[in-house]
Amino acid sequence: MHERYTLLILPFLLLASIQQRVLTKWYIVISVLSFINLYFSWPVPKVQAVDTVLHMPVTLIMFSYINIYLFFTCSKEAHDILLQFKN
Repeated sequence: MHERYTLLILPFLLLASIQQRVLTKWYIVISVLSFINLYFSWPVPKVQAVDTVLHMPVTLIMFSYINIYLFFTCSKEAHDILLQFKN
């Protein structure tokens, strides 16, 4: 997922996590992953050890799977919360 899409959700997720404490853990996880994505893609001063780990194929695959898992898990949880409000 491109980092520009995860950044857009963070302010709204923060406000939602004030109301629903269950969303706080998702806010923290998505914030950390967004930070890592930004560090990986943007021209910042590189720490050699971190840069080496981030460019390993295993790390890239792991972050891809984590992003896919988060997408489906957050979607299911958001759906459950919306159904709760609907009833």
